[in-house]
Amino acid sequence: MSDYPNGLYFIFGGNLRQLQYVGKCTSRSFIERIPAHFDQRERAWFNTLPKKLTQNRQSYSAALGEALDFEIVLFGIRDREAACELERVFRYYYKPVLNTLRRFNNFDADATLDKLGNSALYSVQETVSL
Repeated sequence: MSDYPNGLYFIFGGNLRQLQYVGKCTSRSFIERIPAHFDQRERAWFNTLPKKLTQNRQSYSAALGEALDFEIVLFGIRDREAACELERVFRYYYKPVLNTLRRFNNFDADATLDKLGNSALYSVQETVSL
């Protein structure tokens, strides 16, 4: 994974293993970034997934348990700018349920993909089950 320590990660979960979350790692590696989403402390700064799941669950521990059943696909990208652009494209098209809604006013995903072309060197790294 050292060739691609940065890039995008896709988190799948639920009964149908639907896309739940798209995130990017551009300043930290996958190994540094992803575990923070699963912090067991309710008041932790970056425990995004359990916090969002708690909105529909009775308890934080139930939400954390569900989050720990998610599967993660790592999509390594060498170019940090390309990673940022591709994250927007994936969020625009797939609208993952646990991502914060962003405004996509005047965002042209197809033009963004055309602009990136082959400049984004990527590699699917592996699927990780928690």
